[in-house]
Amino acid sequence: MPVLKKVGRHKASVTEEVIIEAYGQFKSCASYLENIIKQKYGLKINHMKINYVLKQEGLAMNEPKKWHRKKWIRYERECSNSL
Repeated sequence: MPVLKKVGRHKASVTEEVIIEAYGQFKSCASYLENIIKQKYGLKINHMKINYVLKQEGLAMNEPKKWHRKKWIRYERECSNSL
């Protein structure tokens, strides 16, 4: 009888250690850490992944003002030539 294997990519735990080490050394945001890790360690890690790891470790926070929903909607004409 065939046995199913786990699907998807293997998670690399090395990247999390590298991210935390780089943050401890440079104390900068995820977008800057992306370039620093690429130059220093030779690893290409997306800034969203870096931000996710930093949030898990409590080193980065959400910015709630950026996610504020506006209470008004701007109404515009459907066709710009019609009055």
